[in-house]
Amino acid sequence: RKAAQYYLALARCNMRDGGSIYNLACCYGLMGEAELAAKFVERSVKAGFEDIGHISRDPDFESVRETDIFKETLERLQAEKKAEDSKKGKLALLEGSVYQKCYIQLPDDYDPVKSYTLLVGLHGYGGRPGNFIKLWDRFAEHDFVFASLQAPYSFSAGSDTGYSWITGLPDDEEFWKQVSTASQDYVAGAIGQLCREYNIGSVYLLGFSQGCTLAYLTGIHHHDIIDGIICFAGWLETDLLTDDDLDAASRLRVFIAHGIHDRMVQLEASYKARDTLLEHDYTVTLCEFDGAHHV
Repeated sequence: RKAAQYYLALARCNMRDGGSIYNLACCYGLMGEAELAAKFVERSVKAGFEDIGHISRDPDFESVRETDIFKETLERLQAEKKAEDSKKGKLALLEGSVYQKCYIQLPDDYDPVKSYTLLVGLHGYGGRPGNFIKLWDRFAEHDFVFASLQAPYSFSAGSDTGYSWITGLPDDEEFWKQVSTASQDYVAGAIGQLCREYNIGSVYLLGFSQGCTLAYLTGIHHHDIIDGIICFAGWLETDLLTDDDLDAASRLRVFIAHGIHDRMVQLEASYKARDTLLEHDYTVTLCEFDGAHHV
C-alpha cells in the first residue's frame, strides 16, 4: 500500500513512465484490488509497457487474475497487440555482430605484471551495467578485477532503457534456446577479451536474477574457462542442460544466495538448483538472507 502511494505520486508527475505505472498495477494486484489493477495495467501499456505475455504470468496478479474485469482487460490488450502486430508483417530476428558496453574496476594499486582474479557481473532483467558495477563499493577488499557486462537486448523500461540477456520470437522455443546459447557464448567471448587485456588467473561469474540463470548456464557450458559462479536470486534452467553437461562441470565452485522474502523468484528455485548440483557432486554453498529480490 505504501509503494502504491509512491507510484501514484510519481504517476502524477509522469504518466508516460510505463514501467512505474505497471509496478503500480502490481501493487493493486497484491492488494487484491482487481479494478485498479486492471485500470493501471491498461494505462501502463498505453504508456509504453510492451510485454503483454508477462502480464498473464506475473505472480503479482494471482489474486485478481480470474476476476471478470482483469480477464476482460487482459484479453482486450492481447487482441489489440495481435491486431497491431499483424500490420507490421512477419517478425524475424537476424544475427549480427555489435559492440556492447562493459564497465571495469581495477584494484587501486593495479600492477599489470601481477595476476588477478576476474569477477564478471551479469545484471538482472531490465538492469544496466553502470548500476551493477556499483557493487564494487560493497566489497571489503578490491584485490580483483571486476567487469560488469551489458546484456545484448534493449527494451523500454518507462523513461529508461533496460537490458535483457534473452529475447525471442513468440511461441518459438527452439529459437529461445539459440538466443540463450548465443548469450552464453557472448559472456565466454568477453571473458576471453578481458583475459587478453589483463593478467588474469581465476575467473568467476556473479549473476543476479536473469543474470544468475545465465551465470549457471555459462559456467557449466564453459567450465573450461570459469572457476566458480556466484548466484543471487536466480534459477537453474535444467531444460537447457544434460546430465553429461552437469557432470563435466562438477569441479565448479558454486555459491548461491537468496532472500527469504523474494517475491520475484521463489526461494525454492535456489533449493532446487542446489539439490541438482549436489546430485552431480558439485561443491555448493547456499546462503539465505533476510531480504527480498536483490544482491
